[in-house]
Amino acid sequence: MSRKNTPFYDQESDKLLQEYEAAKKENRSIYMDGDQIARIAERYASDIKFEKAQEVIDYGLQLHPENTAILVQQAYVYLDNLNLEQAIETASKITDNFEIDVKILKAEIALEQGRLDEANALLSTIEEYDPETISTIMYLYIEMGYATEVLPWLEKLQKTSDQDEEYIGLWADYYFATSQTEKAIELFNKLIDLDSYNPEYWLGLGKTYLISENFEKAIEACDFAIAADENYGEAYACRVHCYLNLGNIEAAAKDLQKTIELKALNPKYGYMLMGMLCVDKKEWESATKFFNQLLKYLTENEDTSLTEISDAYESLAMCALNLNDLEKTQICCNKSKEADPENKDIYLIEGQMQLRNKKYDLAKASFELLINESPDADTWHDIGCVYSEENLIEEAKNAFEKAYELEPEDEDTLMRLAIIHLALKDIENFRKYNNELEEPLSENTMANILSSLDKTSFNDAIIKLIKESKESPNSIRN
Repeated sequence: MSRKNTPFYDQESDKLLQEYEAAKKENRSIYMDGDQIARIAERYASDIKFEKAQEVIDYGLQLHPENTAILVQQAYVYLDNLNLEQAIETASKITDNFEIDVKILKAEIALEQGRLDEANALLSTIEEYDPETISTIMYLYIEMGYATEVLPWLEKLQKTSDQDEEYIGLWADYYFATSQTEKAIELFNKLIDLDSYNPEYWLGLGKTYLISENFEKAIEACDFAIAADENYGEAYACRVHCYLNLGNIEAAAKDLQKTIELKALNPKYGYMLMGMLCVDKKEWESATKFFNQLLKYLTENEDTSLTEISDAYESLAMCALNLNDLEKTQICCNKSKEADPENKDIYLIEGQMQLRNKKYDLAKASFELLINESPDADTWHDIGCVYSEENLIEEAKNAFEKAYELEPEDEDTLMRLAIIHLALKDIENFRKYNNELEEPLSENTMANILSSLDKTSFNDAIIKLIKESKESPNSIRN
């Protein structure tokens, strides 16, 4: 069957993989048939080892140039790497169009192109209504975002008894995918009654509680799943989302590390996710730890691009800047530019670092490089925010006015310009920008602006006042 329903970690696949890797290590040739080679490639792909999967596919196609199973896996590797054109080209080389695996592959390609009618037509030619085939088709539709297409296939199934776990499980997954949470919870609980030590049933219940935003019950279900199988990576991944929603970053980080160890999540996305969550909470040291783990993973991974390396250094530069480690900021900026000279976003961080070093001409030069690459309102707005953070009010005003010229209806830019001009006691321009706001600043907000500026930094005052003005029900026009 297709990759959607294949057990990657069965004993036979383990044995084949061991034989292949032993032969490769000893530099000796080994003969395997097409199906065996396809299973090894599928195993590598499931572990996100796409280069190794491609290597064994290349080897297999030398032995069996037109083998259907190998070509199917080649197409899936292309799909996994978002290379749709090559997947289509590979699928066109397959002549055995009556194979169920081939029909399912071509249906997935059609769904990738948004051609639902074509996929439905392909799958309608499948006449085998056994649970394995139907579950494969069901999960294909679900994973491609067409869960509502599943019902006609499920209705073809015949349950053997009221305790038919496979039948109940497919319906439970369907109800989950279509957000029919009460029905899904009922069926997952029924499955648990039939087999209370099955971690998949507990996870299904946990994920359903998660989308229902009942995070405590979701965590409890995941706890049972992990008690049944302490190496069940998906249960840790589900619990990560629960902890994040509850604001428990420490517990989420611990589970995320376990999720990565168990290969239930690509480390690249895991470390980036945790790093950005820490950034949102302004926990810069914790963010630095995760971005360093990300960088370590990227530098050790064969599939890493220089753009990803550059982005990791950019994230580290941002953290170093917020920790006021200007020397480390400069090092990370240099490494980011070295990895990807086209990454212009790094110049915003570098420019702010130079402002803190009182190197105003160098900062201006950095910002000009950024503007030359992206001369839009967002760029000018970002530069204005940097000047605000460094309490350079006049420069911030000039940058926000440039942003206003390019996008005069942006509420955040208007708000900042109104506050800046009021702080500068430029009443005429204050009224100009304030009157253009959907909800102009209230009298109380205006009265608080000057007093706030005496007690805190200019940027902190702006952020505080913007928040207050958005929450205030009272506003006036001048």
